[in-house]
Amino acid sequence: MENSKYFIMLFVFVIIGIFLGVLYSAYSNLKLSNFNTDTSNYLSSGNKLSNLDNIESLSFYASGDLSGDIANNSTNANTPSLVLTPIDIKAVYLTGWTAGTKNKRTTIIENLKNYGYNAVVIDIKDEAGNISYKSNVQTAIDTLASKNMIADIKNVIDDFHNSDIYVIGRIVTFKDPNYAKKIPDNAYKTADGSLWKDYSGNNWPNPYNVASWDYPISLAKEAATLGFDEIQFDYIRFPSSEGKTKNISFGFDSETKTKSDIINEFLRQVMKELKNYNVVISADVFGITTKKSGDFEHIGQDFLEIAKIVDVICPMIYPSHYGLGEYGIEAPDKEPYKIVKRALEDAQKQYALTSGDIKLAKIRPYLQDFTASWLKKGKYIVYGTTAVTAQLQACHDLDINDFILWDPSNKYAFEAINNVITPTFESNLSGDSLKDVSGEKILQSN
Repeated sequence: MENSKYFIMLFVFVIIGIFLGVLYSAYSNLKLSNFNTDTSNYLSSGNKLSNLDNIESLSFYASGDLSGDIANNSTNANTPSLVLTPIDIKAVYLTGWTAGTKNKRTTIIENLKNYGYNAVVIDIKDEAGNISYKSNVQTAIDTLASKNMIADIKNVIDDFHNSDIYVIGRIVTFKDPNYAKKIPDNAYKTADGSLWKDYSGNNWPNPYNVASWDYPISLAKEAATLGFDEIQFDYIRFPSSEGKTKNISFGFDSETKTKSDIINEFLRQVMKELKNYNVVISADVFGITTKKSGDFEHIGQDFLEIAKIVDVICPMIYPSHYGLGEYGIEAPDKEPYKIVKRALEDAQKQYALTSGDIKLAKIRPYLQDFTASWLKKGKYIVYGTTAVTAQLQACHDLDINDFILWDPSNKYAFEAINNVITPTFESNLSGDSLKDVSGEKILQSN
């Protein structure tokens, strides 16, 4: 009897040991993808997770907290219970028109899959204040903001999800001429009480007026229930070179709170109100903000402070947007590798100065895939495969594997991702003309 009891106990211990070993093996197989990993076997969608049979080749974080803890499930039955996000996002930006046009969407999906990209950014609301699909948010209805760029937004999101593509929704926030004109109480005023206009004659919402916050936050909540995996807030800033900003009378708390204070308060409110919607929150900022701490551009964007609030921060590092001589580079647009590398190095330096217990957003730069032909002759180059490769290489050399390509016309050099190599080829990606390793000119100055 005694022997039988000991035998049974030994058998139980063996079974438990085998079970724990299987669990450990499964956990060990969740490893970081390479820069151009094929992400064809995940699906991040509304209320279901599928196609995870090859999960060993992928790494994920749960939305709501990049530290690894899964956000609390929403009490709203229409919101996702869990969204798994591939750690390394490789995305392109799409207008509502591109995403909503079937043949264009199909071509984009094919290119994404063929070259190992795994995400898209789609306009929810653009710079004109137009919403890409029919919104049921009351302010959108009142201001006639909805356009029929995307006839069935759920179908479009499903198309991307069915192809294992992560879907990010972009909301242009504090630039909305449609909203500001139709709801003037929430727009910038001049000292005499009239509406402030930029050089193009457009009105802008005033972030100092907290009433202007409700609209973009409501659109974000709706987008989460529609199936977007991530909400990205763009134009979270005050006007810069768009108009005579000295003529703006900000009012409200502008005497006691800085522009940066207001933008940060808005983003904290976003995080609070979207907490139970289980979507990742990202914020776009000027590329130059990575250079040093503080709101030195006077637009309300302090890179490090914003990074302490949101899940992902997206500096828009377009070489064409840097002033001549920036970083000691005579023509920044002609030096895509150097500009992107310097900007991201500065971002990493800012991060390194913070204490280890502060949660900081993941850095996901926007990169240039358009030609800045408005610059003076000799100060720009034609952007295509080589210039995009140079930027991707700069990211890779700094171990930053997230990126979004930006081209307003949505025509992308997808193939550039396959040209990223180790070690770097910095010496071949600078100067008035870019050369490959054989010395043949492959980018010409203009």
